[in-house]
Amino acid sequence: MVINVAQSLPAMASVGNIVRNWNDWVKNFFNAYIAPLNQCAEELLKQFGNINNEFVEYVRLIHDLTDKILSRTGVIADSAITPCSIERFLEYAVNSSAGHNPFMFFAWSIRTTTPIHFRAYYGDPSNYTTILSNLGYDKIQNAPQPVSLCPGCNPSEYSLHGYPDWLINGNVEYVPGYYPRLSLKFEENAWNKFISSASTLGGLLARLNEAIWSMINDATWLSSLYYYSQNNQIIPLRSSLIDYAMKVSKSLEPISAQYVNHYVCRGGDVDSKFDVFCRNVVTSVYADINTISRSLTTLLDALHNKFNSDTARDEPTYHIYLVNNNDRNCKAGRFEYGLYYVPMPWCSYMDMVIPQVMLGRLELVSINMNSLINELSKAYVSEERQRIIQFLNTYTGTYTVLLRWL
Repeated sequence: MVINVAQSLPAMASVGNIVRNWNDWVKNFFNAYIAPLNQCAEELLKQFGNINNEFVEYVRLIHDLTDKILSRTGVIADSAITPCSIERFLEYAVNSSAGHNPFMFFAWSIRTTTPIHFRAYYGDPSNYTTILSNLGYDKIQNAPQPVSLCPGCNPSEYSLHGYPDWLINGNVEYVPGYYPRLSLKFEENAWNKFISSASTLGGLLARLNEAIWSMINDATWLSSLYYYSQNNQIIPLRSSLIDYAMKVSKSLEPISAQYVNHYVCRGGDVDSKFDVFCRNVVTSVYADINTISRSLTTLLDALHNKFNSDTARDEPTYHIYLVNNNDRNCKAGRFEYGLYYVPMPWCSYMDMVIPQVMLGRLELVSINMNSLINELSKAYVSEERQRIIQFLNTYTGTYTVLLRWL
């Protein structure tokens, strides 16, 4: 069955022009898409009755999130949608998602960013004062970040901004073996806690987008039954997500090319320990549809510790970035039979990862320092263990990234 899906998004600069008026958000987004999606989900849940499976759980999650969003905005739906079919629900869901809706894309893309990168894509933030205030966009106070930066870097321009209820928190786990490694792990029920912790409108919208994407990616039977039309072709539903990832990868190629010769990526001695980070995170963005299709992991799956085995994500973390109050002491670290690290300014790290975070290829993850110290110390004998513990205790926080697709 073919559903009606809106065309893909325009350029980010054009998105910025579309979303500057709050009345347009109410009329063209909340009333036009979120309210019908909520009503349709409610009607489907009545039809399902006591049936409970993966798809029904997604419908319930989307209903709960849209309920909260409408409550925050004061939007009241005009009338109930009866009857509502699965294809109509999917149509509303996909057309509400970041790959097809400029309002959702804007709200989702600024979940974690910096003022300088916001300005690079959308222009002066003062043009969006009402929008940003209503979404709950602000400086992320609880995020580890330097209070002073190296010459040429303005601290206020490179401070983490976004939704205070969004920043992802994770742990690492030391896995011994022939190739000992550090793995990224999330606590039990991380997704449920993440959903329940939403306190801003922007945080709720970003979570709704993730729920829609996860439903499309995980409920694989949907793509065998439901299709959409694009460029005179009939395409499986999951391809709407893969198509977005392809376009992102293409758009990131000029950015990644700038870092081929960055000293962290040049190779040689300690720098060669960062080859995985540079190859998969920074310098090589593969716009291959088969690679993306196999490797794509949604945030919901990641928070459930389900990583696609076709990628290296369930092996070592690509890097750890160690934050010190003095930017000159911030370091990019890599574990390979031991912790190797090189100096890396905070502004360089932000320039490498934030454009990819805004477009969704990466998700910035704040690593629990106690988890890092405890797990990393398992890799060392007593004397070296004390040295590494003392070293890590001089840092105020650390980050890694979740790579959503190769």
